[in-house]
Amino acid sequence: MSLSFHKARERAIQIISSKKNEDGYLDVDYLIDDEARKVLNLPSRPKDALPYVGWMVDNKDVSLAPTKTSLLGINLIKKYEGLRTNAYLCPANVWTIGYGHTKGVKQGQMISHLDAEKLLKDDLTVFEKAVVKLVSVPLGQNQFDALVSFVFNVGISAFSGSTLLKLLNQGKTSAVAEQFSRWVNAGGQRLPGLVNRRLDERDLFVKQ
Repeated sequence: MSLSFHKARERAIQIISSKKNEDGYLDVDYLIDDEARKVLNLPSRPKDALPYVGWMVDNKDVSLAPTKTSLLGINLIKKYEGLRTNAYLCPANVWTIGYGHTKGVKQGQMISHLDAEKLLKDDLTVFEKAVVKLVSVPLGQNQFDALVSFVFNVGISAFSGSTLLKLLNQGKTSAVAEQFSRWVNAGGQRLPGLVNRRLDERDLFVKQ
């Protein structure tokens, strides 16, 4: 169980123990569900819906885990990728266009702003699926957004073999946060832009 889940459970238990419960287990389930959703930045329970009762189980909750990047995460990616409608060589010497799109880009290529948005949407889908597949612990929306931004930049292969992912899947959230700062080099050089990006991704990852 991730540290975020432990925090959610501990908070719910504090509330439960501070009041006398006369309505049986259902009232407890509602409290745990509400607290877990708050801690993990998940949407509130739909009106009249029964609470999810799997928060105390050591499993990833696929039905509630985020699978799409929020506007906050998209804006973070846009901020650091920047928009270029003409193909250019990035610091890693790879032809790039739009918002950091690299697949099939050729020298001299030009696209419209609308094309750049479509490419970004397609790229996000690829990296979102990678995060969902490779991460085996529950994530809050902010954590998911931070990881998608990270993988968007470093690539799926690098992420899959990273110490960051290993620690994350072990539930060592605090240690994960400190791993972002290790990924600040491109083309053998430490880049201020990557330093700032990693700081923003880390801050988003730990944000409640």
